[in-house]
Amino acid sequence: EAQRVKLAKTAHLAQSRGEVVPPGFNAHLGLLYLNTGQLDKAQGAFQAEATLFPESKPYMDFLLRKFATQNLGDAR
Repeated sequence: EAQRVKLAKTAHLAQSRGEVVPPGFNAHLGLLYLNTGQLDKAQGAFQAEATLFPESKPYMDFLLRKFATQNLGDAR
């Protein structure tokens, strides 16, 4: 949880300064959000990673599909 909070603050600070976080930053943050049950924020972080770094899009799409499948399984 402490790591997630720290990364989220860093992302917010970078965004407010017009800076871009390094590749993998949002993906890692997204996984931390998943670990803490914040599914909507995880999805947003994965989408941000894919937008900032198009080469990561196939993997982010994989994670988003996996997230959606797990979410549907949990709803049943």
